[in-house]
Amino acid sequence: MKTVKKIFVITVIAALNLFSITTCAEAQQSSTVEYPYLGSTLNISGEQVWEHTNSHTISGAYVKSTVNSGVNIDNFAKDRISAGNIKNGILSFSVIDPGTLIEWDNLIKIFYEWNNVTIDDNTVKSNVITLVTDTGGKLEKEKLYGTNTQLDLESVIYIYVDKDCKITGEYSEGTESGIRYWYTANILDLSFKKGWNMLCRREFLDNSGKDAVSMEIKQLVDFRWAIWP
Repeated sequence: MKTVKKIFVITVIAALNLFSITTCAEAQQSSTVEYPYLGSTLNISGEQVWEHTNSHTISGAYVKSTVNSGVNIDNFAKDRISAGNIKNGILSFSVIDPGTLIEWDNLIKIFYEWNNVTIDDNTVKSNVITLVTDTGGKLEKEKLYGTNTQLDLESVIYIYVDKDCKITGEYSEGTESGIRYWYTANILDLSFKKGWNMLCRREFLDNSGKDAVSMEIKQLVDFRWAIWP
């Protein structure tokens, strides 16, 4: 298995690169709310896909995509599943079979930035998926926003568990390759329900240059699908 950290590389790079954006406060309309517990079938239909631009304002950071591509699912068990497509920039896919399930000692690696991570039932089996286009582009469900001193990027991790469970963890901090300086901005207190769950990972950079990381399960407001090369 490739290192689990690679799941988050896109998010980290995005946050670092986009911090050059002029992050004035920009109003957003809260028009789309999504519940984090999705049940036994992960079904996405008719979602607009966006591409990132070189704009220096948050409001101009995305443009609607018109791409056509197949959509594949990669998961922790190294399965690759053809799950749907993008037609003229509109995404639709469905995942009924979560694939080969993994043990807790693999799932725990997602939470490497926290200390003393535990699960209330270590017999829980799970899977985590990422979406890729036929050309290798990564599809992320995300939300970008900020102020004059802080840039926030939230992204969704799709996790399947075969029974209800709770994961907890404690604060931590560290560095990676002497480039990324991070700390956890919250403790882990994550209640998953049997089936598919949307775990929201948030990273924000302030003018100190440190990367604050948090995770929570919550209702999502105005997230969008974006393609990363």
